[in-house]
Amino acid sequence: MSTPIRKRIPVKGNSARMLCRFCLTAGLRGLERIGPAQPCRQAEIPFCGAAGRLQIYGGSGRKRMIIQMYEIQTPQEARALVELGVDHIGSVIQDDVRWNAPGIENVIGAVRKTPAKSSLIPLFSDPGAVYRALDHFRPDILHLCESLLLCSTEELERLRHLQEGVRDAFPTVALMRTIPVPAGPHDVGEKVLALARRFEPASDFFLIDTHVPHSPVAGFTGITGKTCDWELAADLVRQTGIPVILAGGLGPENVMEAIRAVRPAGVDTCTGTNARDPDGMPIRFQKDLRRVRRFVDQVRSAEKALASPCGMKNTA
Repeated sequence: MSTPIRKRIPVKGNSARMLCRFCLTAGLRGLERIGPAQPCRQAEIPFCGAAGRLQIYGGSGRKRMIIQMYEIQTPQEARALVELGVDHIGSVIQDDVRWNAPGIENVIGAVRKTPAKSSLIPLFSDPGAVYRALDHFRPDILHLCESLLLCSTEELERLRHLQEGVRDAFPTVALMRTIPVPAGPHDVGEKVLALARRFEPASDFFLIDTHVPHSPVAGFTGITGKTCDWELAADLVRQTGIPVILAGGLGPENVMEAIRAVRPAGVDTCTGTNARDPDGMPIRFQKDLRRVRRFVDQVRSAEKALASPCGMKNTA
């Protein structure tokens, strides 16, 4: 089984600095776990597993949570989101036939010129097709989001081996794996946590998203517009030693409550910040920049509360 690459670098005295795989290869400013190993002391992004959130130290030393948004298909929209404070700009390849859409290439190229990071979801998992897309687009992050709760043991192993193969073939590409968490009553909590344990050694990020019986994209988790079981999501954050981003029905109206309940490393929004049609339904691949601004403002307000002496009190 592949494990994250780590390296010790001498520092003053007898201590050692532990650099994570990101710090060495992906250039994402030093993600690491604070635990038995010494943290990466040069890191601008030390991950505190106990607190369950990512701290990004900019020039002012202000703590910062990852904000991720998906279905960004034009460079103009990507640049607008970065200007508003979005950290991860995500695009989606909808099939492996029309995989080389120039719009996606233009988005990733535009993001490359900014402080943000590009993330790419392929809605296919054939290794040859995934490798071809990575070789062509070269995103910062590959995000895989198959509906793991519906997969057989053999399929789970195939997907884990795919991640290990990507890690070997594309060492500068970070791996994000969606862990599905149901909405409403369920009895799969331990199965969800076991999935996280299975995939953690081959992943650099987890994204928690809402599992529903009939997903909008068959075989994949996401874009349901529904929130997941935040209590189980919080359990997953506490169990996990890599950054966990929370998704699933998040928008400006509920993201602060979600952060308070789950304490994730970051938050993701898709339908919750999309433009609306005359019936009030989200329009795919089109952001409402006013809702984006409100979402970012709510996340930054939550950061300030987390950084306060009392932190954010969980009233759930």
